[in-house]
Amino acid sequence: MLRPSLAAVRLACTLGIVLASAPAWAQLCGPTDDPCVVSASINVSSGSVFDLGTRDLIIAANKVLTVQGAGVLVVKARNVLLDDGARIVASGNTGTGGDVTLEASGTITLDPSSRIDVSAGSAGAIQLSAASLQMNGQLRANATTRDGDGAFISIQTSGDVVIAGTGIQGSAGDRFGCGGFMDLVSDGSVLASAPIEFM
Repeated sequence: MLRPSLAAVRLACTLGIVLASAPAWAQLCGPTDDPCVVSASINVSSGSVFDLGTRDLIIAANKVLTVQGAGVLVVKARNVLLDDGARIVASGNTGTGGDVTLEASGTITLDPSSRIDVSAGSAGAIQLSAASLQMNGQLRANATTRDGDGAFISIQTSGDVVIAGTGIQGSAGDRFGCGGFMDLVSDGSVLASAPIEFM
């Protein structure tokens, strides 16, 4: 899947800083654990790539995976589950939020109260690619400064998308910030019963 960079998406709106980070290959669990369960809150380095192949990833209830530094994270798995209250947080370190990419050959599921959060002075990017998406939590990518730009959020599936829970937020600051961008491409049905806010 081709993924536009956050800097490219914002080019028409504002000049920004391009964050570059070399991938760091690592593991979140034992090399043969299936499912791979993140059972404690952890910090990972920016640029980390977690390639689980055909294994599932579960971030356990109320646990937080924090992406340090520039906040760049890639996860590849069969199915990805954020259990109740679980979070992936990538706030970046230069005033611009991180870039969180989840690629699943199966389903990405966000259970109630779970969240992927790339909010910062200028929000970052969330990119989800899967066979289907079941979202009962939240994608949060808000600008936290008055002049900050909103997020880029991309959802691409070959099957159904359900957006429930507390929805999707990608709003800009309330003064000179540019609003966020969202790209949703699905070969299945799309059902949204929660707010989608890009202001």
